[in-house]
Amino acid sequence: GAFVPVTPSRLLDTRFGPGPVGALGAQGSLKLKVTGTGGVPASGVGAVVLNVTETGPSQAGNITVYPSDATNVPVTSNLNFVPGETRPNLVTVKVSGDGFVSLANQSSGSTHLIADVAGYYLAGTATLPGMFVPVTPTRLLDTRFGPGPVGAMGSQASLALQIAGNAPVPGTSVGAVVLNVTETGPSQAGNISVYPSDAATVPVTSNLNFVAGDTHPNMVIVKVGAPDGKVKLANQSAGTTYLLADVGGYFLK
Repeated sequence: GAFVPVTPSRLLDTRFGPGPVGALGAQGSLKLKVTGTGGVPASGVGAVVLNVTETGPSQAGNITVYPSDATNVPVTSNLNFVPGETRPNLVTVKVSGDGFVSLANQSSGSTHLIADVAGYYLAGTATLPGMFVPVTPTRLLDTRFGPGPVGAMGSQASLALQIAGNAPVPGTSVGAVVLNVTETGPSQAGNISVYPSDAATVPVTSNLNFVAGDTHPNMVIVKVGAPDGKVKLANQSAGTTYLLADVGGYFLK
């Protein structure tokens, strides 16, 4: 569960290498070996921190990064894009037993992918405060269809999202959570703040910044409020927006 930083190293670039060369096709996926390369050891790795970039997509869509031993592609996303765009996002992803992660192109067109490693978490059973527990990516919030409250979030509004006890997160000993938060369909420019539910006021910080009509993701590490085990998401704009939140893991307290 302890984090080990490494000098950033490129593990994948489908334009020129390393890794397979050629745009990833519609609904296609690829497996990326993350152990034993780029400063990551060959064994003892529980999760990896990657900066994943898509470039040159031919159609709108999203990228999902997940453990390669998952039975199905999770209903989650890490990157959302429109044709011709280049967009990165930081991803913390559980590593499968064979040392691979998978990247899936959830679009009707092709795109190139780049992945750079920044560090990894040690495998094993996390027991001490501050240690990280990776999980298979799971959607906890989608205000378009559920789970969670359904309906666009209003101007200057906030919602409380249950983290502790919301599977796959346990009900106790959760100090902080790793979320991929996405806004989509905003009617006005603004930003999203994600913060502990026990904060007295909305912090003067932001996790996502957007313009009208945008779809934009970002990875967020946020303290979980006590004693309710929740975090809050605040819409700091003059318009409405939809929000999604996918969990990638949590830190013990």
